[in-house]
Amino acid sequence: MIPKIIQGRRDKKSSIKQLITYISNKPSESLADPVQPTPETVSAISDNRFDKLTDYLIRRNQSDNEAIEVTPGTYRQEIGDVTCQYNTFSLSGSASEMEAVANQNTNPNAKNKIMHYVLSWPEHELPEADKVFESVEFTLKSMGLENHQYVSAIHRDTDNLHVHVAVNRVNPETYKLASDAYSKDTLHRACRILELKNNWSHTHGAYVINDKLDIVRNPEKAPGRNNANSLDAITKMEQKGGTETLFSYVTGGRENFKKSANYTHLVSTLNDANSWDELHKGFSDLGLTLRHSESHPGLVITHEEKGKTTAIKASLVLSHYQYEYADLTERLGKFEPSRYEPKSVAITGMAYSNNGYKRDANKRAQQKLARAEQRLLLKGRYRNYLNNLPTYKVDRELQSRRMKEVHAHTRLVKANIRRDVRDPQLRKLMYNLAEFKRMQRLAELRVEGRENRDGFKAANPRLTYRDWVEQEALKGDAAAISQMRGFAYAQSKSKKHSTALQAVTGFENIQNSILMAGRDDVAPIVSEKQKVMPVLLRDGSIIYHDEQDSLVLDKGNVLFVDTNKRDDRKAENVAVALTLTGGTQNVLYRGQGSFKQYGIDRTVTAAVTANNADAKQISFYDEQQNKYAKEKEMELKGNGNDSKNVSVSNDDHVKSNLPHRTPR
Repeated sequence: MIPKIIQGRRDKKSSIKQLITYISNKPSESLADPVQPTPETVSAISDNRFDKLTDYLIRRNQSDNEAIEVTPGTYRQEIGDVTCQYNTFSLSGSASEMEAVANQNTNPNAKNKIMHYVLSWPEHELPEADKVFESVEFTLKSMGLENHQYVSAIHRDTDNLHVHVAVNRVNPETYKLASDAYSKDTLHRACRILELKNNWSHTHGAYVINDKLDIVRNPEKAPGRNNANSLDAITKMEQKGGTETLFSYVTGGRENFKKSANYTHLVSTLNDANSWDELHKGFSDLGLTLRHSESHPGLVITHEEKGKTTAIKASLVLSHYQYEYADLTERLGKFEPSRYEPKSVAITGMAYSNNGYKRDANKRAQQKLARAEQRLLLKGRYRNYLNNLPTYKVDRELQSRRMKEVHAHTRLVKANIRRDVRDPQLRKLMYNLAEFKRMQRLAELRVEGRENRDGFKAANPRLTYRDWVEQEALKGDAAAISQMRGFAYAQSKSKKHSTALQAVTGFENIQNSILMAGRDDVAPIVSEKQKVMPVLLRDGSIIYHDEQDSLVLDKGNVLFVDTNKRDDRKAENVAVALTLTGGTQNVLYRGQGSFKQYGIDRTVTAAVTANNADAKQISFYDEQQNKYAKEKEMELKGNGNDSKNVSVSNDDHVKSNLPHRTPR
């Protein structure tokens, strides 16, 4: 799917009427179509046997179907082989309507008031008209032109089905000219989203779709740094994948670096090895193999399990021990392959597995696509907000009249001085005084105009994109909250931000947290019954608090629960209630055993006793937590769904079943 913006004529004589006529009534260019005679040709043919054929050919070009209203204010009409959709009063009068609105914008610097662009599909793709016009409406929304006049027409006269769109950039209500900045980039991103959404083939442009189904800028057009193997990418993969990476297994991870038994064993092996054979023996003791890389010069560390191989660049591990490949070959000689079979369980008592919980790939792809679509439309709404902002207009006529009054008054004062004052020296002084008062009054008018302008700007502030998103988030817009969390993603990694967040929330040394998968962005929720109020932070986090303390910090897919200050279980109750919002599918409780037990008990009770639909779809992706939840469910069903018989005091039993882990 290729978008292309058609530039106007260089001689600046572009005609709206000619453009609308072209896209809505384009003559066929197929070699199989008959030649359409002009009126002169018809009159030149005297033989009556051609009368019926001529009538048919002319009627074929004029036989239009009646317009059908597909949505309120939007119409669709068939004209020969061309299918048109428009939101003007009529197709025939659309050019005049758009020109009348465009002429209301009298800005002499306004250029290209009518934007003309084309969306084209590959030869093997022939989408239905509904899908084509849905794509047109989506691109208009993404550019902030949702309520603007437009005419679109599907052409099938070439090998590639394509749709022409002529849209009036002048708003029909405010008569302001919408900005066309970054329109090309916006159209390319919109096309990539539409391709993913409709399972169309992916086309390269300013933006492309990579192997992870992310929409990224085309590296050929904007080359950037490839950090696929950086430690930041590894940490991000571990957080999103929900499973331990090979790097963390070998080194202990970035947070626990140099603290694991595997690390100690590897350091000892690297220091003591006198040959490649001894080095390979040390790696095999950890269940690993050191081998040559097939894709780049150097070494890789691999782990095999059930026929699946996981690999990591050795330089990411060995560089921390100051043992690069060149250093090893200089000390141990030319590289020799390993002859040892890796142990299934390392001598340190640990075993690596990459089969931990991972998100549903299809669902994650759908969520990324939905998030990209929402954020692109959010930018379109911001553009629409900018386009409809009131502008300060100076009343030139009033300003000119008031200045003329000042000048006329000064002339009158000078004339009176000339008539009444005979002393030349005194007359000169009075002339200067009159001129001074004239200049003083003109300065007062300029100050008054500046104050009026500043007052207008204060009453109608122009919000930046981030400020506007924050205001939309306060209104409960889920896409705006998601965008705020995107803004804060990089900043949230910094120690400064973490310190500031702790100061705001009052949370210190939080041990209890809830990790959720499949949860959508949830707008702030107010509970008058529990007297719980939300506070939205600029990073998209939401603090839930009562009159005394902060209770829960909601960061989207993670809830941090402060149970250190209270004994009334209020924080836990709020946290469990939040897990039942946003379509949560998988939950992992981390922290104290009593906290995990209480959370699982409450969730299972809501599913069994209260028949809560949101609680029913939740599963626990920790095996031991899931086992305990099933036992609890059977216990409740065995007690006749009597929640009063539920006991949560058996903390020792739960602790034996639920592992104690602190949040990473």
